Amino acid sequence: MSERHGAYIYILVIKAENLLAADSNGFSDCFCDVYMDANTRRVKSTKVINKTLNPNWNHRISFHRPRHDATSTATFTVFDADWLGRDFLGSATVEVGKAPFGVVQDVCVELGPMDGKSRGKLYLKISSGDSRETPDLNVYGSLSKSSFQS
Repeated sequence: MSERHGAYIYILVIKAENLLAADSNGFSDCFCDVYMDANTRRVKSTKVINKTLNPNWNHRISFHRPRHDATSTATFTVFDADWLGRDFLGSATVEVGKAPFGVVQDVCVELGPMDGKSRGKLYLKISSGDSRETPDLNVYGSLSKSSFQS
């Protein structure tokens, strides 16, 4: 019997920790763009959290999964917002196509590129289901660090 996957992927972009400082004040004005399957089309963007290296977004998104596609990936790219553009802070790609139906996975990923310099960590919750509406993934599991997979 094959594992069931929902028609929609749900992602909660919870927070990032220990990001690089991009501004002269020693902080960054952080936001995260989410791209699907290495596509340059942005799916969603979190709000900007000003003057921090540890933003808490708690931003829920959902996207339709192509039928029978268990290979979908999501790329999370964190930026510093500036008046004239944005500065790259880090990026990570996560397999989301195999997110099990109705089960919330806690995920913690290192932000890259891996150039010997820590670019911080990104904390997510991922699930799948059949409703277009994104459920509140915070009601499942714990946000403690010990519950996250690295």
